[in-house]
Amino acid sequence: MESITSGSKDDQKIAALAKQIYDKQIKAIACRTDHLFAGLMAAQWLFAIIIAVLVSPRAWSGSNSFPHPHVVYALWLGGLFTAVPVYFALAHNGAVITRHVIAVAQMLMGGLLIHLTGGRIETHFHVFG
Repeated sequence: MESITSGSKDDQKIAALAKQIYDKQIKAIACRTDHLFAGLMAAQWLFAIIIAVLVSPRAWSGSNSFPHPHVVYALWLGGLFTAVPVYFALAHNGAVITRHVIAVAQMLMGGLLIHLTGGRIETHFHVFG
């Protein structure tokens, strides 16, 4: 029996074409996934801000009030956790590093959402999903 690499020239051309088509499809899937997660990261950031504003918009010290630290965390940390993966998804679309950056940002955003809800056990379920 011949292997495909030691077969005829036609077999080698077919194998090379199949690999090229496969690689192109994998790249297209990675690009679409990166764009989907860029949108998801932006939606999660807005969700974190809404949670922080609805749950605890103001903190009080005597008669003085100021924005609750959760609102500040949602704005700044959530923005940081969102900006980096969105940049990678747009600037380095389809690259392996982009998927790694998105994965780390998803974990950090999950931790932020758990923190914003006061660590309630129900909030942890999105991590398992």
